[in-house]
Amino acid sequence: TGFTSFGDFALGQTYTSLTWTGLSSSDWGTASNWDMNIVPSGDIDADIPNVVNNPVINETVVSPAICNNLTIESIAVLTVDAGSALTVNGTLADNATASRLVIKSNATSTGSLIHSTSGVAGTVERYIAGWGSVNQATHGWHFLSSPVVAQAISAFHDINSGNDFYKWDEITNTWINRKAGSFVTEFAVGTGYLIANSDPTTPPFTGILNVDDVPITGLTMTGTQAHTGWHLVGNPFSSALLWNNGSWNLSNVSENCEIWDEASASYTPAIITPGNVIPAMNGFMVHADAAGASFTIPASARVHSSQAWYKSAQQNSNIIVLIARDPAGQTAQRSVIRFADDATEGYDTQYDNYFLPGFAPMFYSKSLDENYILNTLPESSKTATLPMGFVKNGGSQFTIELSQNIPYLSVYLTDKKTGLVQKLNDGSYTFTSITGDNADRFLLNFVDATSVPDPQKAKDFNLYVSDGILTIQSLQQQGGKVAIIDMTGRTVATGRVEAGAATQINMQGHTGVYIVSVLSGKGIINTKVLVKQ
Repeated sequence: TGFTSFGDFALGQTYTSLTWTGLSSSDWGTASNWDMNIVPSGDIDADIPNVVNNPVINETVVSPAICNNLTIESIAVLTVDAGSALTVNGTLADNATASRLVIKSNATSTGSLIHSTSGVAGTVERYIAGWGSVNQATHGWHFLSSPVVAQAISAFHDINSGNDFYKWDEITNTWINRKAGSFVTEFAVGTGYLIANSDPTTPPFTGILNVDDVPITGLTMTGTQAHTGWHLVGNPFSSALLWNNGSWNLSNVSENCEIWDEASASYTPAIITPGNVIPAMNGFMVHADAAGASFTIPASARVHSSQAWYKSAQQNSNIIVLIARDPAGQTAQRSVIRFADDATEGYDTQYDNYFLPGFAPMFYSKSLDENYILNTLPESSKTATLPMGFVKNGGSQFTIELSQNIPYLSVYLTDKKTGLVQKLNDGSYTFTSITGDNADRFLLNFVDATSVPDPQKAKDFNLYVSDGILTIQSLQQQGGKVAIIDMTGRTVATGRVEAGAATQINMQGHTGVYIVSVLSGKGIINTKVLVKQ
């Protein structure tokens, strides 16, 4: 033939089908476990008969196991290990027996399967951590969805236990407890649920695997409450999803969704940009911008990822991430800010996310009287003052830190209650809060750090109020823009002071405490003043 032979394998031979022998081990990726001493590839069929060593897939999501057609014969079992992945390009046949195709899960990762054959049964595990020794009221909650059709909820929740299982109802703006009575008996495809267990469990989803697009239609937008328009949906596949990657057909649905982050006990703008990953069996919140909103969860958006639950890491270099932490309760709330040329100060469906409260202290940016967890502003807003809202939870001492920043910006936080200004680039700000504190407590300013030195080292302006007139005097050859901000964060007056000169702003008719913000070539100086008539 012109080939050099090694046993049954001839170099240069082309194969269209391979049979599993398991002669060496259970490792799918070991060539000697296949009859022709090669591992299947994307154009080669794989047949799994009943042998002593059933195959286990250990290939990673980066380099998954792959084959063309896959047949799991009677009694044989194929297992995709936790953190591992399999792609079937052609037809998958397991004779509709869920026990023959098993996808494993553990505390750190979950297996992943992508195929397109309808009617295939499987067993898909999902590790669910318990609340353990952490505060039961705030921790241990997870958004869960089913990758199979007609999964009984009773397999995941014992109604007589101390564990919890909820569905979200947008119309009544409430979480409905399964223990309360009226409740569906099966997971609805494409719907998310809220679950919390006292102890860690790894319950299996068993049944026919979802492989088709899932249409989500008729989303409501009821009333004007904090959760208006929000709907808990879920990844319906046995693999991760790329959110809004171009095939979701969003209609009156915000282009950014939110995920529950169990570690911080709060919502987070999980998917900052389209194309980021929603893990397998993970629920997520979408916002309907109008009644009757709809979208499609597309099978074409499936992707391999071993991530068990969403984690709140941000990988975008053009965002600012602030975190308000409650150290005693071990909770935290993120607030994300970014800038875009075509963004507005109001709500932009392609850019913004409204704030959803969780168990952490409420912490959000404000724009045009709306509260945002993800706020995209015009580029011109970098020189403006951004109000930040804060409402305490059960804690009393808190910190605000700059978790991620646009490289060239200095970020300054003004506490209107204390009058203190903290450059967050240099460290976090620690403060106390009591019930009844004004929610509009903080102000945020941004300075281009590439062109100016530290403003807190340059006290170049003198300010005083007399007979309702605010005088701002430049003590050096340095002028600047002036903004007068009240304790609600509203800008009541603006002006300019020239280098080496003084300017006066009429404050008659205004009384109380104000923040005077001067933006100069040396940065920002925020000063608290008391105006009396």
